[in-house]
Amino acid sequence: MAKKTSTIQSGQNVVHTQTIMGALVPIINSIAEEAIRPRIGQPTKRTDAILDEIWERLECGEGFR
Repeated sequence: MAKKTSTIQSGQNVVHTQTIMGALVPIINSIAEEAIRPRIGQPTKRTDAILDEIWERLECGEGFR
């Protein structure tokens, strides 16, 4: 039985899909790293006191703007 491989044929060139995927891995990794890197700016100042104040205001009917 012949071994089946995934290929893309374009004219006379035959390219294995593993070759294409191997070339895409560094690109995908760089995009993922860019998406999850920390952003420059002020850190979040979320404290229990601030959260309590937000919940209290919501319970009293005040909405977000």
